Amino acid sequence: MGWAFALAALGAAPARAQSADAPPRPRVWWVADSIVTGTGVALALGASLLPVNASGRWQSEPLPFDTGYRGRSSSSADSLSDSSGAVAIVIPAALQVGQGFDAATGERLFIYAETLSVTLGINAVAKVLVGRPRPYFYSSDPRVARFSARQGKETHLSFYSGHSALTFAAGVSGSLLFTQTSNDRAARATVWGTELFLAGLTAGLRVRAGQHFPTDVLVGILVGTGVGVAGPYIHYRRRGMRGLCLAEAVAAGAAPVAGLVTSALLPFDDDVSVRLEPPIASPRSPRWALVPWASPYGLGVAGVGRF
Repeated sequence: MGWAFALAALGAAPARAQSADAPPRPRVWWVADSIVTGTGVALALGASLLPVNASGRWQSEPLPFDTGYRGRSSSSADSLSDSSGAVAIVIPAALQVGQGFDAATGERLFIYAETLSVTLGINAVAKVLVGRPRPYFYSSDPRVARFSARQGKETHLSFYSGHSALTFAAGVSGSLLFTQTSNDRAARATVWGTELFLAGLTAGLRVRAGQHFPTDVLVGILVGTGVGVAGPYIHYRRRGMRGLCLAEAVAAGAAPVAGLVTSALLPFDDDVSVRLEPPIASPRSPRWALVPWASPYGLGVAGVGRF
């Protein structure tokens, strides 16, 4: 029997939040921006083909604090971070499309895609050049060691966190672009809060999962935020870019902290739980996942499953 339930509906950000007196359209340099976007994709694909120096373990971590995270592994946290990250990336694009598709919407979507492409390309190159082992690489559990061996060079792509960079780039750039299209301050604050909560949650879960050290996540947050601000700013510069109201600023500051705290408090059975081979699902076993959700009145996240 199938079932579905709404987990976080963005009712305060309806599709009709577009206003007639929105700021001027951004300026898009189609040839230059296409080259930048293509370069980001090419760097990401090219870096995936390059070898990684996996000849030995790092003798020490950049900060002593990171050492205590060696050996962590949690498949449940890993799976949840994938879901929350995907939702954070989809929501900004859905918000733009939900306002009605026209030339201005296409320009904003292109800016959003370019921002994510640049973020992805920079991250892919950094991972290969640094070749830092992930925390689970250091686990003494033989089952985790077998999992690590199956991952190949992926085990040595810890620095810096791509999930953190992408979700913060998506959250900041997507929220900035939405701010330019709506006069509804409550809706704008809701988008900022939702997006950066999901970004903070995803970043924290990457540490819980044993996929990244705290410094990996911190650098990812900083890079993602920087690129997320730069993308819209470059295209709106000198064209009347709208700033954040007080409610948006508060949401932008508090939401990622709330997300990080939530990731630390989620009741996973064991932060160093082992990664086994995927079990064969029983027809009666409950399964559920987070997916983007939309209605004529707003956007959100839905949990869908089957048992």
